[in-house]
Amino acid sequence: MDQNREVSPLRQASDAILLDNSTLTIEEQKAWLINQFNRVVNP
Repeated sequence: MDQNREVSPLRQASDAILLDNSTLTIEEQKAWLINQFNRVVNP
């Protein structure tokens, strides 16, 4: 994975929100994204 490469490994930002979409449908991913957006825009 890119996070384990020797040169410039990828790192998750400290304020990042992680989406594990390995078991989600496209519609579920879309709903999750809209929910996260609304939480940030309308706290």
